[in-house]
Amino acid sequence: MKEQQERIWLCSVVRIGIVDYAKLSVAQQAAIKARLNELSNLVASGVREDERMIVATDDGVALCFLGDPEDALFAALGLRERLREESPTGSNPVRIRIGIHLGPVKLARVRGGDSMPSEDGLRCAEQVMSYAEPGQILASRSFFEVNASMTQVYAQMFRQLVSKHDTRTDALSVYEVVSPGQGADTTRFQDSPRIDSPSTEMIAHTTGWERAELTAAAVAIAPYVGPRARAMVKSAAERATSVAHLYQLLAESIPSAQDRDEFCRAQGIT
Repeated sequence: MKEQQERIWLCSVVRIGIVDYAKLSVAQQAAIKARLNELSNLVASGVREDERMIVATDDGVALCFLGDPEDALFAALGLRERLREESPTGSNPVRIRIGIHLGPVKLARVRGGDSMPSEDGLRCAEQVMSYAEPGQILASRSFFEVNASMTQVYAQMFRQLVSKHDTRTDALSVYEVVSPGQGADTTRFQDSPRIDSPSTEMIAHTTGWERAELTAAAVAIAPYVGPRARAMVKSAAERATSVAHLYQLLAESIPSAQDRDEFCRAQGIT
């Protein structure tokens, strides 16, 4: 009888690596990896347990999402922002680089019922991550195209990078994750807009809001709450009477006072 069963799943993999990991002391490595694991669990906590996996790696961690690709996008943004907040001016800030890839991953069902991705399944995300600068989030072409086809709000969060010094980058076609409005040319998507995701479409149907408005709100709050963004937007949309009221309710749902202040400044909330 086999002790494990293998299946192929389409996964969004967020690969997070600690910069200059090998140069750190053993104590520093242990402390940073422990904190990174805590934050990874935190930013992924809004995703159903059967749709997410967190895997320790030699120099960091990998997050695998089996559901909406935007879960991976929100988790990556949320984790980076939390690390920035923890040591904005510290002498020894935790420096990471992040790569995201969407593709087939072989999952092995191991003893105890847990699933674990194969190393091959994480390799593409790791390659994308290897091109990132400290503090940078890069995504593969497959991940970009799936998210960009959902809505222009997501498409505008990516900027294609072309490296004249690394031919592998040209072959891989990596995209930097940026703030909305600072990304790629999205004219190719304007003639045939697509729905955001099954969950966003359902929220729009039940609350009467436009999908684009809900998506924009989720993108705005995602860096502060991670994958919980959609659930918070749904709750706020059910009570809000205007766009301004929607963002005010979202601000009130952010736990950290510092995060709330930053969110309010960014959204022009007084």
